[in-house]
Amino acid sequence: MAWLPALSLAAFVIYMADHLGGWLSVRLSSFREDSVPSMKGKVVVVTGGNAGIGWHTVRLLAAAGAKVILACRAVQKGFEQVQTLPPEVAQQVEVMELDLAVFESIVAFSRRFQEKYQQLHVLVLNAGLAKTFLGSAGWKLTPEGLEEMVGVSFLGHYLLCRLLLPVLRHGHSRVIGQSSVAMANSYLRGIDPKSWTSKPQDYHDWKQYGQAKLAMRLFMTELQRREPGVLCLANHPGVVENTSLMHPQGAGIVERWYDALLFKLWGMRAADGGLQTAWLASTAAEQLQGGACYKPIGRERRFISDPLQRLGNLQAPLPMRTDFPTLWTDAENVVNERAGRNLFPADTAIQPAL
Repeated sequence: MAWLPALSLAAFVIYMADHLGGWLSVRLSSFREDSVPSMKGKVVVVTGGNAGIGWHTVRLLAAAGAKVILACRAVQKGFEQVQTLPPEVAQQVEVMELDLAVFESIVAFSRRFQEKYQQLHVLVLNAGLAKTFLGSAGWKLTPEGLEEMVGVSFLGHYLLCRLLLPVLRHGHSRVIGQSSVAMANSYLRGIDPKSWTSKPQDYHDWKQYGQAKLAMRLFMTELQRREPGVLCLANHPGVVENTSLMHPQGAGIVERWYDALLFKLWGMRAADGGLQTAWLASTAAEQLQGGACYKPIGRERRFISDPLQRLGNLQAPLPMRTDFPTLWTDAENVVNERAGRNLFPADTAIQPAL
């Protein structure tokens, strides 16, 4: 029976490589880069499209024939990335400036886009910011006075999506919000609007990051309820190597151990990082459940709270609040408060479906 511990360890590694959405999730699926159906005639916006998961989503959808707007803050890096594509794919990509930490940049992007395009078929709310493994040093505010992880990953996207609704309502459109299994690492109270602007006494970088991802998950559910004509999907794109959770400069032993375990042992290759998002963007609408959350590749993730995920982040595996009915209005109120004016014009006002 000496082999039993080794067998148990191997089984655990294999299980986690799928549970977290890593290399095994890719192996279990037949969906590959050449599986993306034609997206010709479709207009797609991918935020944070100049690196990581966003970049691989851009190249996959552009290669499938979509007109892809690569929206990013680092415009020069976006242009440099596009130049690495084959000419016939590169011509399908347009780089546009978008800084999700700055309201005026979001408003300007929305205006420029709608001046040029009459319809938006797929909006991928992909950009995100992780200040994990930085402890209290990770607390930082955006120019608008919002905590960065929630401000960029959720509130900036919330404003962008609301402003782009006029071109999403023309039919056969979808919104994909990048969430994560890390949504289970939020505070036990789930969403805490006070922590969006003021540092709570129990601030924890991983909990704040988890809250941002939980907010995106709940946002997609509420958006689907309010906009039944738009297909709204939350997405866990997978655990992907070389993503921004890690901070190699000055990384401690815990972070190096976590990096090796999560990304080297369980994670998928960087090149596969866009597969799950591309699947959601291109799969026939009748095969998808509006308001649901999906994980790699093409499987519905039916639960939010996850004791195993919390344990993996050295958190007590206690039940976490997974609903927050006032998220929509709280997000709208804090954006308008920080902007000092109403950024949501009447033509983007939404009435819940009866």
